Amino acid sequence: DLGTLRALTKGLRAEFFDAFNAELAKSIRGQIATEIRTNSEGEDYAWLGSAPSVREFTDERQVKALTGYSFYLANKVWENTIGVDRAALDHDKLGMIIPRIRDLGIEAARYQDQLVMEVLAAGSDTLCYDGQYLIDTDHVSGESGSQSNKGTAALSVTSLQAAITAMRKFKNDRGVAMGIRPNLLVVPPDLAWTAQEIVGSPNRPDTTVNVKNVLDGMLQVH
Repeated sequence: DLGTLRALTKGLRAEFFDAFNAELAKSIRGQIATEIRTNSEGEDYAWLGSAPSVREFTDERQVKALTGYSFYLANKVWENTIGVDRAALDHDKLGMIIPRIRDLGIEAARYQDQLVMEVLAAGSDTLCYDGQYLIDTDHVSGESGSQSNKGTAALSVTSLQAAITAMRKFKNDRGVAMGIRPNLLVVPPDLAWTAQEIVGSPNRPDTTVNVKNVLDGMLQVH
């Protein structure tokens, strides 16, 4: 009857969101991307550059203009649907259905990470707000000068140190160092063990001599 169906729907909805929220708590997308709530068909992601540096207040306030940027993205609608045999409901086979509902919740949460990773993996071919590829050799923003966030060397202690050093030197659109402190190393499965050795060994893994590994424990590998 209708009352039973409503109660069943409410219970399955709860199972879905319990699984969804539990999986979402494991997500690392917040360490890679900025999440912005939106309810419109699309969003004009306009932001206003970097805040000015603090100065000693000796006479009058110095109002500094902010640099405006704009980047439009159309919102998309996503779905995932499974079919349930009416006979399974009639014979109260919820023990078989609930795990599949939980799987839907888990997949919905995991897909958000997947979307972020797909953009990251395609960074050398995906344009971003400044008209350059997301991962490129010549990003310029205001007074930042030309900056590269692209490397071509194989993953190693030396190349990772070089990347960290470059990131620490990144400047904002006012020419001021951004104070970036890298803490996450994202790699494909084929490089997972290499990455773990580089950032999880007390001694440098690239030499037979006992040399302290300064990268030990510095980054989380994903």
